[in-house]
Amino acid sequence: MMFNTIIRKVPYARKGLLIAFLGQDGAGKSTVTDDILKWLTWKIEAKKFYLGSGDHYFSWRKRLRSRITSKSAIWKLLDAALTLGDTKALARHTRKTIYKAKRYADAGGIAIFDRYPQIEYYGINDGPKIRENYLPKVKNKLLYAYIHYCAVWEEYYLKKAVKTSPDVVFKLILPPEVSIQRKPEEDIENVTKKHTIIKSLNFPKADVFTIDATEEYSEELSKIKEIIWNKIQDKNGE
Repeated sequence: MMFNTIIRKVPYARKGLLIAFLGQDGAGKSTVTDDILKWLTWKIEAKKFYLGSGDHYFSWRKRLRSRITSKSAIWKLLDAALTLGDTKALARHTRKTIYKAKRYADAGGIAIFDRYPQIEYYGINDGPKIRENYLPKVKNKLLYAYIHYCAVWEEYYLKKAVKTSPDVVFKLILPPEVSIQRKPEEDIENVTKKHTIIKSLNFPKADVFTIDATEEYSEELSKIKEIIWNKIQDKNGE
């Protein structure tokens, strides 16, 4: 197929692509994005941008929380305050990372994400979390004011972030029961919610492709490569 032929490095004089991969637990986002990055960087300027709170996200709050071992009320309160602050900071980091990726793509590179923020659903699946997950549990007025402050800023940063739309979105669809088989430590109700949300998310400015994540991996990867190759040709033919 065409995508297996030798291709020239994408020139910086032409616009690149923002490519996002979505999928609930077990759908293989990390594996697919790593393989796509390896395939692209053989001849094309490409880079993976991390938006989550995992091993690739570093903050002083995260480091401090990892060192808290006490179970006292004061330390629990400090841990909660650090968590809220870090959630707000992560939203800011997400916005800055997407802006950085956009500049990279505008210069001709291909930016790859293995997740992408959304503001259609709160409290889950890379949407704003603080308002939905924390505010309803708090009665203390002072604490409520602080949490509300964090929620407002988290939503502000994520709303800014999603104004930059991916050019291409791949939804790796996996039935919840298969997802649980692959990730048995996850909660079936939560996985089912994510499955429904991912299927319904709208990206009006992007070309959206639904990929069956239950099929043979080599076939799945081949389909994704072919779509990306065609998009690269389209962009460079403008």
